Amino acid sequence: DEDGRSKNAGKIVLEKSWLIWRIIFAKIGRLEEIENFWTLDDLFDAHEILNFKEDAERREIDKAKSKRGQR
Repeated sequence: DEDGRSKNAGKIVLEKSWLIWRIIFAKIGRLEEIENFWTLDDLFDAHEILNFKEDAERREIDKAKSKRGQR
């Protein structure tokens, strides 16, 4: 499909548009502003920020689990 989706057995499968939808689901940007104002570099920067945030959250969870195991 032109919009980056394809239909497979009645299910919508995201293809190239994952670059945009991850940012939208994380509430970092809206579709309209991404499509009209963001550059590809902006999208990559936003993904790097999300990766950093998710890694930090994962480390905190692992740290909390480790502390619980030591008691």
